[in-house]
Amino acid sequence: MSIDIENQSEAALVAGLRSGDQAAFRTLYEQFGKRLELFVKNRCPNEADDLIQQTWLKVWNSRDRFEGGKLGAWIITIARNTIYDHFRKAKPEPLANESIVIAEMATQSLRLEQEEELAQLRDCSQQLPETSQRIVREFYNGVPGEKIAAAEDIERSTVYTRVHRALASLRKCMEQKRA
Repeated sequence: MSIDIENQSEAALVAGLRSGDQAAFRTLYEQFGKRLELFVKNRCPNEADDLIQQTWLKVWNSRDRFEGGKLGAWIITIARNTIYDHFRKAKPEPLANESIVIAEMATQSLRLEQEEELAQLRDCSQQLPETSQRIVREFYNGVPGEKIAAAEDIERSTVYTRVHRALASLRKCMEQKRA
């Protein structure tokens, strides 16, 4: 029996809503307001108030398009679509002039650090014996160890040993320059 009363009550509410009865809308708000608020605040706590207001406005403007079913589900569907629309339309905030200047300064600073580190690496690599410089340069240009070994008239394993030792020397030199 309570199901029939509930269905009759909801049918009367829908009829009042469709006719533009503000009292019916107020009743709808009282019945579903808290559920809508919880739904939206759980998904978008920072923008919840605006999204709830937009949802109620869409409910009012589309009241004549309600095709039956559960009113609560219809309202939540409108809220979900409102949230989706909000995030689709969201654009990243433009950087303030100060942020642009700071970013440019940071980029320039990083570039200077990289150039300084590269100059230090050049200094360190020039301290290596000429053959080690040549072997490392060829190795890092992708020349196979066998070809380097043949060109230098050394064993292939010696190529890898010299590359390893040269890198260790470069690492030690760079650490000394940073200190």
